[in-house]
Amino acid sequence: MDETAPVTVPNKAAGYFFAVFLGACGVGLIVAADTIAPVPDLILQTVRGGLVALGGVFIYWGFAYARFARREFDRFMAAFQLEQDYPGQPWKWRPEWDGRAIPSLNRAESRFRVKFTIGANIFLWAFGWGLWRSHPDPVLPLTLFAAFFPLLGLGLAWHAAYHVIRGWKFGDARFLPSTVPGAIGGYLRGTILVPARVDLQDDALITLQCIHRVSERLAGDRQHVIREKIQWERSKRLNREEWNTAAGRTEIRVEFAIDPDCPPTEVTDDFERLFWKLAVKARTRGVDFAAEFEVPVFRTES
Repeated sequence: MDETAPVTVPNKAAGYFFAVFLGACGVGLIVAADTIAPVPDLILQTVRGGLVALGGVFIYWGFAYARFARREFDRFMAAFQLEQDYPGQPWKWRPEWDGRAIPSLNRAESRFRVKFTIGANIFLWAFGWGLWRSHPDPVLPLTLFAAFFPLLGLGLAWHAAYHVIRGWKFGDARFLPSTVPGAIGGYLRGTILVPARVDLQDDALITLQCIHRVSERLAGDRQHVIREKIQWERSKRLNREEWNTAAGRTEIRVEFAIDPDCPPTEVTDDFERLFWKLAVKARTRGVDFAAEFEVPVFRTES
């Protein structure tokens, strides 16, 4: 794999076109559902409710994809400019690796969970409601079956809320590296900064992993399957005495020796990449603390 292999340039216009396409499909599904007469036929009304719910999901994801397309294009252009400014130094090609504190991946993960949960709940609640209303006098088995879909949506909402509450409780953790990048055959050193007090109930676990991620298309299928393989891993446990807490903040010292035969951060194309992830987990009262960071690890002349 080549560290400097070219990647596909995201097309903002194509992204907006696809977003409009999703919205148009959603409107079309809702219009199609409206052509089904409100008759007490269980199958027809189930189809009608499903079309309305699916149409709402398409419209929602159309707006979400438009924002995603704009963000990805801006991110790519910023990275492209850094690549021109710092040739041969790929650890400087990411804006978040400019020597300042690296933001955690938690916020992006929470945003994805919330967006997915909203879309799923739009479908599940609308489908369950349409199914229950499909009969003028719903019997108990039908009511219980219809209630299953909103309950599933509530379960997804609770799972997403857990991650949101974690963000409210601990804020946005950051990793401040001592040097950029972490060196193959050297060390990754730095400090995890948490804008809240993290009181341990047990030893905390800090892990550094080198992960090879490949997006593969199954034979005869259009779907992509993401596979990950851990190439290298080291873990450490920290007790309360090694956990630096103060009023309203927590500092966690990080130091890992990296073997000289480890692979560096690499991007072959949009479907294959090798990256390094720093993760910390700790049991606390209520919602547990957890944070993950994608950190730059490369071979350097020094």
